Amino acid sequence: LVEVRGPNGDATWEQALSEISAALAKSAEGQDGSAIGVIASAQLASEELFLIREIFRDHLAARVGVSVPEEPGSCDDFLIKSDKNPNTFGATLLGLAGGEAPDAGLLVDEALAGKLDVLWVFGHDIVKLFGEEKVQRISEQVPLVVFSGTNENPTVPFADWVLPSAAYVEKDGTFVNCHGRVQRIVRAFPPLEGSREDWRILLDLAARLGLSLDGQGPEDIFERLAATVAAFESMSYETIGADGASVATAGSAAGEAAP
Repeated sequence: LVEVRGPNGDATWEQALSEISAALAKSAEGQDGSAIGVIASAQLASEELFLIREIFRDHLAARVGVSVPEEPGSCDDFLIKSDKNPNTFGATLLGLAGGEAPDAGLLVDEALAGKLDVLWVFGHDIVKLFGEEKVQRISEQVPLVVFSGTNENPTVPFADWVLPSAAYVEKDGTFVNCHGRVQRIVRAFPPLEGSREDWRILLDLAARLGLSLDGQGPEDIFERLAATVAAFESMSYETIGADGASVATAGSAAGEAAP
């Protein structure tokens, strides 16, 4: 994906984020409380998941989850793991997977039941996961469906707004592997013209929602993450280095705040 698309065809980032932020703010201020659902992704960097948590869950009181019904891949119970997502552990540490976090199936059911004003899907092909008939009904039932991702897939035509985002090789950040080790990813190429890193999209969205977030890039976001989530306490890009660093384990799965 390299172009922003809206209800009337090609659009600008300014148009997209202005209209999306207005819809999010309106939903969050509704008499019945927030009616926003977010299907995030364990393919996103920890910094981006943290922004999703800050903006959607904490500021907009949205229902946010990462878990989707993916078929497990090959596994040898030693080096090869069935979960092929690079940041499932990171999502769990941030409280967006497991525990009380809603999974994608629950959010889809809520959308079909008319309980959501907005559904934002980060990268997932929910047509493949839940079937075209359900996604067609969601597009008719939910006033605003947003898709952000790197590639075309069968879900894209059902979204009101399509936002092209950068691939992992086009951005900086961190993942937490299955052993609880935080590892850096470093941009190898600039994002394709017309697309943006998810963290950049989210910071722009936050500003439009009147949410003042410190920092201008992944390193600043990680600094705030480390000051907020106990598992990452005292970490920085410098201390992670090229070899990575292990997260703290006590109380970390709940994503609780550092003292």
